[in-house]
Amino acid sequence: MEKAAALFSALSDPTRLSLFTALLGFGEACVCQLHRGLGIPQSMASRHLRVLYDAGLLDKRRVKQWMHYSVRNPDDPIVRKVIGAIREVYCGAPEFAVVYEWMRRISCDDLGEGDS
Repeated sequence: MEKAAALFSALSDPTRLSLFTALLGFGEACVCQLHRGLGIPQSMASRHLRVLYDAGLLDKRRVKQWMHYSVRNPDDPIVRKVIGAIREVYCGAPEFAVVYEWMRRISCDDLGEGDS
């Protein structure tokens, strides 16, 4: 029950829900792909990704100076069902198709951006 409550709390913010959905549909991405793809400031993306990570929803790994995030495979069956519903409802939405296209075009190496 606590994991489900943490999930709902973390995803209650529209920016965090957008970041989570972008990662769910796109797969692993660095912060620069996410903030540019969603059109939000880098610092905002990093702050909200930290909340999602702290809630146990994301994994992260460092590649050179950049942090890459991905959706963690949950062990809680309720959390898995909620994530499945988010994938079904949002990941195929037209607005996210545009976000995924932007994210595919962005390379942190080309931008020279770093992030934490």
